[in-house]
Amino acid sequence: MFKSVKAKAAITSWVSVSSGVSAEVHLYERPFINPDAGGKDFNEALNPRA
Repeated sequence: MFKSVKAKAAITSWVSVSSGVSAEVHLYERPFINPDAGGKDFNEALNPRA
């Protein structure tokens, strides 16, 4: 899915089940198809799936 994204950090701490809390997580697409639009119109560089 995100083959070109490299992790800059890693979560190394674990939480026990008894002290954990429920959370809702959202995954979003990148806002731009190509971040270096090179003079293109701003709207043309937007990712329609973001």
